Amino acid sequence: MEKEKKNFSAKQFVGEIKDRLKGRYAQTLGALLGISVISIAVLAGAAYLCFWVFRMLVYSVMMMMYGMTTSSSLMMEGLFLVATIILYIVVAFCVRYIFTAVTFKFQDVVRDDDAHVGFGTIYQNFKQIRKLQLIRLWLWTGLFMFLWQIVPDIIASFFSGSLAFIAVLVRLIAVGIMIWKGVEYSQSLFLYREEQPKFLGQSLRHALTASRRFMGGRKWNYIWMMIVVIVPLILWSAIWGGITYFGVYTWIPAIIYIAPIILILGIWAYLPVMFIAGPVYYEMNKENVDLDKAFTKTFLPEEKLIQQNLPAINRKKVSVNNVAEEKVADEKQSTDEAPDKK
Repeated sequence: MEKEKKNFSAKQFVGEIKDRLKGRYAQTLGALLGISVISIAVLAGAAYLCFWVFRMLVYSVMMMMYGMTTSSSLMMEGLFLVATIILYIVVAFCVRYIFTAVTFKFQDVVRDDDAHVGFGTIYQNFKQIRKLQLIRLWLWTGLFMFLWQIVPDIIASFFSGSLAFIAVLVRLIAVGIMIWKGVEYSQSLFLYREEQPKFLGQSLRHALTASRRFMGGRKWNYIWMMIVVIVPLILWSAIWGGITYFGVYTWIPAIIYIAPIILILGIWAYLPVMFIAGPVYYEMNKENVDLDKAFTKTFLPEEKLIQQNLPAINRKKVSVNNVAEEKVADEKQSTDEAPDKK
């Protein structure tokens, strides 16, 4: 029996968020503060290291023009720059893994009344997530988003001069397409977690396919729910950002120092709502979605998957061994069934 496609109201959505954060809000604030500060500091440090090495490389190139450095030292600095870029990429992936673990822990909070968000529980989720599978999921998402973006960019490049307004219009359409596809793929992470054991040896593209089917008839509802969640943060940032700008423009020291602090504290206080909104939306709608139907004709059968992974020579050996084993079993069975001649 097909489940009903029910869309929830903003009042129900906000009420569910309040219920799930009740009694856990203060604890989540502490965990998110520590994780956010450490992540920003590490990312900023890695980015500054890349910038510093790049600046030294540019300086060495200038010195080489005057014969004050050698090509070997320049090559070493180039290799050092490549190493720092790789380090930054690794750090960025680790930070994303951590925040994925935070998202999964908030999903556990939505599912289980006894679950809580803390450094220990987040670390447990971090250890359990499949890093390579997540990378593949992110790469598939990035690839599809890039492909949806590249065509409008190519079309817009043909219009210039008096037709520049057409290029602007095409780029606006491209932004709309990106938002729409982002909404379609928004549930891929949760659907991947839902069927994680089945993704062993399978393409992570199936999570995106299932997400598109999951969001069928729900995309406008999802956009409205996210607007409801994001608008308070935008208003808070606009108000206190404007006050900060006014303080700098009129040079009022009290406003210059206090307003940014209030702005940052407000954003920090709203982080639990931002993190739990996605899991709440997924769990509220999951009950009205047939997940088996969402994954229909996606996963390869296990038998076909095994046969595809076997080399041709091994496949032949396996079939020969199976024939030999069946022959021995038949001979043994005929021997057991033969009457005793004594």
